[in-house]
Amino acid sequence: MWEGGVRVPCIIRWPAVLPAGKTCDEFLSSLEIFPTIAAVTGATVDKDITLDGFNMIPVLKGQVSSLRRSMFWQRRDLKAARVGNWKWVDMGNAGNGLFDLGEDPGERNNLASRKPEILDSVRKKFTDWRREMDQATTRGPFRNF
Repeated sequence: MWEGGVRVPCIIRWPAVLPAGKTCDEFLSSLEIFPTIAAVTGATVDKDITLDGFNMIPVLKGQVSSLRRSMFWQRRDLKAARVGNWKWVDMGNAGNGLFDLGEDPGERNNLASRKPEILDSVRKKFTDWRREMDQATTRGPFRNF
């Protein structure tokens, strides 16, 4: 749930499309991979399917900002949420807190006690996401995590 476990580099080389030697610090996730591949190959996605990601090529070209504003994780009792640059982690005995990833990507400075309104907001968004997931129809092989 910590950034060391979820933040990973991605190297993409496509000389005909993407500028060489550029770094993109936009908020993207692996959820963008399938929609991007579908878009660049011209594959059609059934209109009844709602994709969780988007075509990230315009972001990688520097034409637009990322559409991704939040991510939520839960694995058994371990929970985390990122909303903008704010990240809340609930790892039980392994640690908890609220972090400003723009200033503290190493998650060393817990701001939970100094920013209770932001903590409450991020936790509410997590609760809303969890409720939405519980009500959703399972679309893949992972029915019970």
